[in-house]
Amino acid sequence: MDFYAMLDQVVDLLRSRQRATYRTLKRQFNLDDAALEDLKEELFFTHPQIVDEDGRGLVWTGSPGSASDAPIPTVSSMVLEAHQIHEPLS
Repeated sequence: MDFYAMLDQVVDLLRSRQRATYRTLKRQFNLDDAALEDLKEELFFTHPQIVDEDGRGLVWTGSPGSASDAPIPTVSSMVLEAHQIHEPLS
């Protein structure tokens, strides 16, 4: 699975469930320790509403589904939008 696709899935998971342990994330996404560290670094940098709780897991501190908590657009979503074809109006 692409790293950013996994990142988006983790954000969605946290937004809906509010928390997840690191052990569960490793199992769910088949992550080794290095990949988990990469994931955590990216999440903490790009999503300030996600925090570590006592080294056990991640917690969503934002309100579920609010506009201010919307995910930052990914490169793949921006490329897809840029390539959508719009027919000119006659």
